[in-house]
Amino acid sequence: MKRLALFACFCLALAALAAGCGGSGGSSSGGGEFSAEANAACTTANARVAALPRPEGEAQLLPYVEKTEAIVVGLEREVTALGGSGDAIKAYLAGLEESAQVLNKMSNAARSHNLGAVGELASQLAEIGLARLASAAGLGACAKAPAVQP
Repeated sequence: MKRLALFACFCLALAALAAGCGGSGGSSSGGGEFSAEANAACTTANARVAALPRPEGEAQLLPYVEKTEAIVVGLEREVTALGGSGDAIKAYLAGLEESAQVLNKMSNAARSHNLGAVGELASQLAEIGLARLASAAGLGACAKAPAVQP
Protein backbone atom coordinates (compact mmCIF):
# COMPACT_ATOMS: atom_id res chain seq x y z
CA MET A 1 0.00 0.00 0.00
CA LYS A 2 2.87 2.37 0.80
CA ARG A 3 4.32 1.78 -2.69
CA LEU A 4 0.97 2.63 -4.26
CA ALA A 5 0.89 5.92 -2.34
CA LEU A 6 4.42 6.75 -3.53
CA PHE A 7 3.46 6.03 -7.15
CA ALA A 8 0.41 8.26 -6.81
CA CYS A 9 2.51 11.07 -5.30
CA PHE A 10 5.12 10.66 -8.00
CA CYS A 11 2.60 10.67 -10.85
CA LEU A 12 0.90 13.78 -9.50
CA ALA A 13 4.23 15.57 -9.23
CA LEU A 14 5.15 14.67 -12.79
CA ALA A 15 1.72 15.64 -14.05
CA ALA A 16 2.24 18.97 -12.34
CA LEU A 17 5.68 19.32 -13.87
CA ALA A 18 5.69 18.69 -17.58
CA ALA A 19 6.37 21.98 -19.25
CA GLY A 20 5.50 24.19 -16.36
CA CYS A 21 2.17 22.96 -15.37
CA GLY A 22 -0.64 23.55 -13.06
CA GLY A 23 -1.86 27.06 -13.74
CA SER A 24 -3.56 28.88 -16.51
CA GLY A 25 -1.17 31.64 -17.48
CA GLY A 26 -0.98 35.12 -16.12
CA SER A 27 1.09 38.27 -16.13
CA SER A 28 3.28 39.00 -19.08
CA SER A 29 6.95 39.68 -19.45
CA GLY A 30 7.56 37.31 -22.34
CA GLY A 31 6.10 38.92 -25.40
CA GLY A 32 6.01 38.70 -29.14
CA GLU A 33 7.90 36.08 -31.09
CA PHE A 34 9.75 34.64 -28.08
CA SER A 35 6.50 34.08 -26.17
CA ALA A 36 4.77 32.47 -29.16
CA GLU A 37 7.69 30.13 -29.84
CA ALA A 38 8.19 29.23 -26.17
CA ASN A 39 4.47 28.54 -25.76
CA ALA A 40 4.57 26.32 -28.87
CA ALA A 41 7.52 24.39 -27.41
CA CYS A 42 5.64 23.95 -24.12
CA THR A 43 2.51 22.76 -25.92
CA THR A 44 4.58 20.10 -27.69
CA ALA A 45 6.29 19.06 -24.45
CA ASN A 46 2.93 18.84 -22.66
CA ALA A 47 1.57 16.62 -25.44
CA ARG A 48 4.62 14.35 -25.23
CA VAL A 49 4.25 13.97 -21.46
CA ALA A 50 0.51 13.38 -21.79
CA ALA A 51 1.19 10.56 -24.27
CA LEU A 52 3.40 8.67 -21.82
CA PRO A 53 1.61 5.77 -20.15
CA ARG A 54 1.60 6.29 -16.39
CA PRO A 55 3.64 3.74 -14.47
CA GLU A 56 1.49 1.06 -12.89
CA GLY A 57 4.35 -0.47 -10.95
CA GLU A 58 7.97 -0.13 -10.01
CA ALA A 59 9.20 -1.74 -13.25
CA GLN A 60 7.59 1.04 -15.31
CA LEU A 61 8.77 3.86 -13.08
CA LEU A 62 12.32 4.25 -14.39
CA PRO A 63 11.39 4.44 -18.10
CA TYR A 64 8.67 6.98 -17.27
CA VAL A 65 11.05 9.21 -15.31
CA GLU A 66 13.78 8.95 -17.94
CA LYS A 67 11.39 9.89 -20.75
CA THR A 68 9.99 12.79 -18.74
CA GLU A 69 13.51 13.98 -17.95
CA ALA A 70 14.42 13.90 -21.65
CA ILE A 71 11.34 15.97 -22.50
CA VAL A 72 12.16 18.59 -19.85
CA VAL A 73 15.83 18.76 -20.89
CA GLY A 74 14.77 19.20 -24.53
CA LEU A 75 12.31 21.92 -23.58
CA GLU A 76 14.94 23.75 -21.53
CA ARG A 77 17.35 23.69 -24.48
CA GLU A 78 14.70 24.80 -26.94
CA VAL A 79 13.43 27.70 -24.83
CA THR A 80 16.98 28.78 -23.95
CA ALA A 81 17.92 28.84 -27.66
CA LEU A 82 15.03 31.22 -28.34
CA GLY A 83 17.00 33.91 -26.50
CA GLY A 84 14.30 35.47 -24.35
CA SER A 85 15.33 38.12 -21.86
CA GLY A 86 14.08 39.47 -18.59
CA ASP A 87 14.17 38.31 -15.01
CA ALA A 88 10.93 36.31 -15.20
CA ILE A 89 12.11 34.34 -18.22
CA LYS A 90 15.48 33.70 -16.57
CA ALA A 91 13.67 32.45 -13.47
CA TYR A 92 11.53 30.10 -15.60
CA LEU A 93 14.62 28.74 -17.34
CA ALA A 94 16.33 28.23 -13.98
CA GLY A 95 13.23 26.34 -12.82
CA LEU A 96 13.39 24.10 -15.89
CA GLU A 97 17.08 23.43 -15.23
CA GLU A 98 16.40 22.60 -11.59
CA SER A 99 13.53 20.33 -12.62
CA ALA A 100 15.80 18.44 -15.01
CA GLN A 101 18.34 17.97 -12.21
CA VAL A 102 15.68 16.66 -9.83
CA LEU A 103 14.38 14.29 -12.51
CA ASN A 104 17.92 13.00 -13.03
CA LYS A 105 18.20 12.28 -9.30
CA MET A 106 14.77 10.65 -9.46
CA SER A 107 15.97 8.40 -12.31
CA ASN A 108 18.95 7.35 -10.20
CA ALA A 109 16.70 6.65 -7.21
CA ALA A 110 14.31 4.58 -9.34
CA ARG A 111 17.27 2.70 -10.83
CA SER A 112 18.32 1.86 -7.25
CA HIS A 113 14.74 0.84 -6.33
CA ASN A 114 14.70 3.57 -3.68
CA LEU A 115 11.03 4.50 -3.74
CA GLY A 116 11.34 6.63 -0.62
CA ALA A 117 13.84 8.89 -2.39
CA VAL A 118 11.61 8.95 -5.48
CA GLY A 119 8.75 10.23 -3.31
CA GLU A 120 10.94 12.89 -1.67
CA LEU A 121 12.21 14.04 -5.05
CA ALA A 122 8.64 14.19 -6.38
CA SER A 123 7.90 16.62 -3.56
CA GLN A 124 10.97 18.69 -4.49
CA LEU A 125 9.77 18.75 -8.08
CA ALA A 126 6.39 20.11 -7.03
CA GLU A 127 8.05 22.78 -4.85
CA ILE A 128 9.91 24.28 -7.81
CA GLY A 129 6.66 25.89 -8.91
CA LEU A 130 7.16 25.91 -12.67
CA ALA A 131 3.55 26.98 -13.28
CA ARG A 132 4.08 30.08 -11.19
CA LEU A 133 7.40 30.82 -12.92
CA ALA A 134 5.91 30.29 -16.39
CA SER A 135 2.92 32.45 -15.58
CA ALA A 136 5.15 35.24 -14.29
CA ALA A 137 7.10 35.05 -17.57
CA GLY A 138 3.88 35.42 -19.57
CA LEU A 139 4.10 31.88 -20.92
CA GLY A 140 0.51 30.72 -20.59
CA ALA A 141 0.94 27.39 -22.42
CA CYS A 142 3.93 26.60 -20.23
CA ALA A 143 1.79 27.16 -17.14
CA LYS A 144 -0.81 24.55 -18.14
CA ALA A 145 -0.71 20.97 -17.01
CA PRO A 146 -0.84 18.28 -19.66
CA ALA A 147 -3.67 15.79 -19.69
CA VAL A 148 -1.91 12.71 -18.33
CA GLN A 149 -2.98 9.21 -19.40
CA PRO A 150 -5.04 7.48 -16.69
